[in-house]
Amino acid sequence: MSRRVLLLSSALTLCAGLLGTTPAAASASAGVAVSVAKVRATPAKQSGACPTTVGFSAVLSAKGKGTVRYRWVRGDGSKGAFKTAKVRGAKRIVVKDRQTFERSTSGWQAVQVAGRKGLSAKARFTVTCAGPLIVYDNRHPLPPSGETAPVEAAASVTASPASHNGACPVTVTFTGTLQVSRVPAKASYQWVDDAEGESAPQTAEFGRNDPRTRTVSLTLPVTNSRSGWKAIRVLGEHGHDSGRATYSVTCQRQESPVDVAVEAEWTEYAGRCPTTTNIYGARLKAKTGPLDVTFRWLDDKGNAGEVQTAHFTKNREVRYADSLQRGYEASAEGWHGIEILTPVRHVVTYPYRVTCDQDEPAIRWANLPIPYVEHDDCGNGVQYGGKGRIELPAGPARDLSWTVLFDGVRVDTGTLTFPGGTGTRYDVTPSVLIAELNKSGTHHVTIRAGNASMTTRIVLVCV
Repeated sequence: MSRRVLLLSSALTLCAGLLGTTPAAASASAGVAVSVAKVRATPAKQSGACPTTVGFSAVLSAKGKGTVRYRWVRGDGSKGAFKTAKVRGAKRIVVKDRQTFERSTSGWQAVQVAGRKGLSAKARFTVTCAGPLIVYDNRHPLPPSGETAPVEAAASVTASPASHNGACPVTVTFTGTLQVSRVPAKASYQWVDDAEGESAPQTAEFGRNDPRTRTVSLTLPVTNSRSGWKAIRVLGEHGHDSGRATYSVTCQRQESPVDVAVEAEWTEYAGRCPTTTNIYGARLKAKTGPLDVTFRWLDDKGNAGEVQTAHFTKNREVRYADSLQRGYEASAEGWHGIEILTPVRHVVTYPYRVTCDQDEPAIRWANLPIPYVEHDDCGNGVQYGGKGRIELPAGPARDLSWTVLFDGVRVDTGTLTFPGGTGTRYDVTPSVLIAELNKSGTHHVTIRAGNASMTTRIVLVCV
């Protein structure tokens, strides 16, 4: 018999109740028209001391309602990180990037919009380095200047570890050394990253009795193999930029004696904010026993929970971490996860993306489908059930279309007629849809209402 999973289609029933504020999330929207113009490098031609930086900018014009995801693509094959902009009506966005160069070079950068073919026009640039590379650091201090001379400032950066080959996650620490030619002084600077571009400017103040050197630092949690660099750009006419502090992380996966599954209420959300998601207690299953496992919650921002211990007395025994609830008041994306500390260190993550839109409904689960199922008799069918909930804010009467999708395929659709007035709640009540499955796998259920949506990941493991 083929494996079958019973999933939700939907009938909609109106439930009384006032609306509380709730979530929002979306990816690049097909309802937004986008064009990119005025792609420029500043300066396009540069000759002088190195290291130096080149800035890049473009004007992204968007019209419609939804979100746009974009990134910078470079002639050397590297790519920046995707960034997101929310659009309602007509909007012009100036998008920027900056790169540090240590030697003479030429190339180009262009903007890529997710979901659309091709690139924007290319901003071409040329850097010609005059003389040897000069970086002022602890071994090569910036010379002092007289009281009447302009204040000069310089920076250097190191990465530690610069190279890592082993268990992940690992934290790379970037330590910057700022120097000024005399005190008192102020030095304005910004971090430059190969993927993220330039940070917001920062200022270091040096008092009259302070040393001419100041240390600043950044940390970068790395969970997967990657390489890159960071540098410091010193702002102002008399600034000397740092070189690139490069790093390379190669994650070696060791066989772990414990299987970990982390699931949550949803992976993507678009709608009203603030909203919450429940991250269900990570499921830990021992491959051998007896066994002690230490672990903690972790996220991509570097936040870590308290260390917990699970004791397993035998093989295939299961333990659960405490569940978490996370709230979001603004658009965000990243991951939550469980970091196994011992006996073999590794991280299992669960991604999320939130796109807040206060004019859209909020979508939640009234009764959540079980997000992780381990079943020993898939041939007889595994039944998932759930009840979605669509909440509309107070406002004028309106019709609202809704759709339920399973793995991107529409399984039900309809229209809500909202009478207006106070906030109203609609429940999405499951009926039965049979989806034929041939093996264990990961599936996604999405509820859409207008431009709001919620997507939940469901994992079926047939044992």
